[in-house]
Amino acid sequence: MYEELEVRRGLKLYLRDKDEPLGGDKPQELYNSLDSSWKVVLILTPGFLADVFSAYTMSVCLSFITLTTPNRLMLIIDKDMNIPTNIDYFLEAVNEENVYRYEINHLFADDPQLWNNIYNGITARNL
Repeated sequence: MYEELEVRRGLKLYLRDKDEPLGGDKPQELYNSLDSSWKVVLILTPGFLADVFSAYTMSVCLSFITLTTPNRLMLIIDKDMNIPTNIDYFLEAVNEENVYRYEINHLFADDPQLWNNIYNGITARNL
């Protein structure tokens, strides 16, 4: 994602593994990064959902969807993943045009259509 979107296409990304300070206050860092972001792209995987921090992450993401920025959140979901029913509230808050379903295991393959879709979603107006 970093190579394709930031290096090749010139978008400034905040990636937790790359940009989050070690030993920082994780909840505060998440909030600050979302607050200063134009768009938020969340990749839903079974591993993400199993993480104890995922419920907080999804709640903070929802708090940044407003009447003036209804398209701020984009989701990338593994098309083969069984979506647990306890996150229906989260999925229903995201506009369907901002939900991308891909094979996560092949997400980082050289697929121009996939990267064009994600890039266009990020650069589209929030309205």
